[in-house]
Amino acid sequence: MKIVINPTYQSFEPLFRDIQTYFTNSTEIIHKERNVLKNVTYNNKILVIKAFKQPHFFNGVIYTYFRDSKAKRSYRNALRLIELDISTPIPIGYLEKKSCGLLKESYYVCEKVDYKLTMREARKVKEAKLIFKQFAAFAYSLHQKGVFHKDLSLGNILIKKRKEMYDFTLVDLNRMKFKKVSFKEGLKNFSRLWLTNEDAGFLGSEYAKISGRTEDEGARLLEMFNKKFKSKKIFKDKIRGKR
Repeated sequence: MKIVINPTYQSFEPLFRDIQTYFTNSTEIIHKERNVLKNVTYNNKILVIKAFKQPHFFNGVIYTYFRDSKAKRSYRNALRLIELDISTPIPIGYLEKKSCGLLKESYYVCEKVDYKLTMREARKVKEAKLIFKQFAAFAYSLHQKGVFHKDLSLGNILIKKRKEMYDFTLVDLNRMKFKKVSFKEGLKNFSRLWLTNEDAGFLGSEYAKISGRTEDEGARLLEMFNKKFKSKKIFKDKIRGKR
């Protein structure tokens, strides 16, 4: 068993030593699909424990010998975002368990953050345009710092209002790259937001304006990327029998 704990939280080691018990006993489920997220209270702090789906044999080989586990990447990427002054839940640590020499279980633990809504709900509120405008500025700053969140989807952007400003917090960090992000890549990064054509045009034009490009170019490109992503996703779902 491998345990890595943020030096600030070394007193949390007993939690990691018995993480399966804490996780199983918690009834506060945040999300339950491929991976499961639960709230757990420990040392008077509310934490989020993410249990990643157990990999099948082939992926077990990959994550043991060729790639870092999703838990390790989540922890490492969170630390990097904090270094770059980008909001993300404070990482506590991660744990990996092996069976027959291969990765079997992995957990990522972070502090729970206070937020009002996610981008999914933000599309439906009356301040949606203002939120999109401020999110364009946040995303531009993100990309200028060399951060490319490969899973920038509706539920992975947490939002909290502070007077007339909105603060954005990134979660689900295991699929992330740190690299130079071009204007087109920045726009394409919004594809997973499943935008209406109108919202895509607005967000694209706002991002372009901040980038020093024409608003028409930004709107046109994001509308195109948005349409392509939706078509590809719908096609894949049909193949898998989801629709």
